[in-house]
Amino acid sequence: MSPDPPPGLRPPLVLLAAGLACACSLAGGRKPASATGDDLRAVGAGFVGSESCRECHPDQFRGWRQTRHPYQEQPAGEESVVAPFDGTPFEVDGVEMRAFRRDGAFFVRTLAPSGEMEDFRVIRTIGGFRKQRYVTRVDGHEAVLPVQWNVVGRYWKPYSSVGHETVGTERFWASLANEWAPRCSGCHTVGTRLTARSDGGFDARWTELGVGCESCHGPGSAHVTDPERPGAIVNPAGLGPEQQVDICGSCHSRGHAEPAAHGAPTRTRFPWGFLPGDRLADHYEVDRALPGQTTPSHWPDGSSRSHHQQAMDFRLDAHFLRAGMVCTDCHDPHGRPNPGETRLPARDDTLCLSCHDWDRARISEHTHHDPEDVGSTCIECHMPRIVNNAEPLELRSHTRWSPDPAAAMRWGMPDACTRCHEGRGQEWAVECLEAWR
Repeated sequence: MSPDPPPGLRPPLVLLAAGLACACSLAGGRKPASATGDDLRAVGAGFVGSESCRECHPDQFRGWRQTRHPYQEQPAGEESVVAPFDGTPFEVDGVEMRAFRRDGAFFVRTLAPSGEMEDFRVIRTIGGFRKQRYVTRVDGHEAVLPVQWNVVGRYWKPYSSVGHETVGTERFWASLANEWAPRCSGCHTVGTRLTARSDGGFDARWTELGVGCESCHGPGSAHVTDPERPGAIVNPAGLGPEQQVDICGSCHSRGHAEPAAHGAPTRTRFPWGFLPGDRLADHYEVDRALPGQTTPSHWPDGSSRSHHQQAMDFRLDAHFLRAGMVCTDCHDPHGRPNPGETRLPARDDTLCLSCHDWDRARISEHTHHDPEDVGSTCIECHMPRIVNNAEPLELRSHTRWSPDPAAAMRWGMPDACTRCHEGRGQEWAVECLEAWR
């Protein structure tokens, strides 16, 4: 069952009947029923890595390589490190640090668990498109360094995953939640396995770094051995909308898995044991909104405030709840030459207008903006940038609710109108909408 919006939150917009039929046609044409996670377990499928897919699926492989997914975790090197490791001192949380190179390797000098300054070698990078974080080894285990590089703003800022600990302090390093394995490995590698250490922490092993073919299609060994064998591979297009969104939501959601509820060996920030075709709720607890309250994850109206949110938002959206649309109706995981692998450029409203069939010549009657102005673009009003990421209010909401500056003003949150008209106040936006009605 698809979850309804939490009580007290704004209901999603109601789609027109014609729009419903058209939206379903976007999600239509799906292939016959796919294998599920249980099918893959039954045939004993194991992970083999994306290179095993290249020979038979060259176009999909080539397209996937052009997306951001393969590069979400990489060995540290000239091609992967985007920050200037040039030795220039910088200060974060009152601690003077340096990022530099030595003998072909990358290092960050920061506070060690001992309280003394120490040089930590960067062994892998995380991300690198909006922000980049760095994995090192400390006291025998892998951890995320306490600073990250913000790509757009080109500056260093703290990375603190628990309680916003001051960078490099003993409490930061002691927190097992800052360990890379239970926090990051499940969504930044393929075929992740955790092994316990004697100190209570965990190490990870994996088949492939980054987000690969098997992240969405499941372990592929049985399919590689016998491509015609039924139930040997997951084709997400053959799954129902709930299962399809669960695949994307396994990483594009905020939450955790627990030993008691999900069988995880420790608390992880990624779904434990999830395979494509599974029910995500059996492997993961998504962070919940508190109606009327601002939390680190949510705004008071239930929409997301922090990143890793797209699937959480989309589950509150009428396009999913009522029209059965899925993430891949707008995004192509096999690659498109647009940010976010969207099927069309952000300024191209063709997908929206194929269902919401406004006459393009009359679009300004709906938007109250010039048809050629960015304010007439669907996503500027219905998917505003209100989600924090590397920079504040950097990512687009995926709830696609209608703008409501009066509610936003009441709840103390940003709204679509004043995100564009930054020199205006929310009172002005409320007056405009009242005048248009």
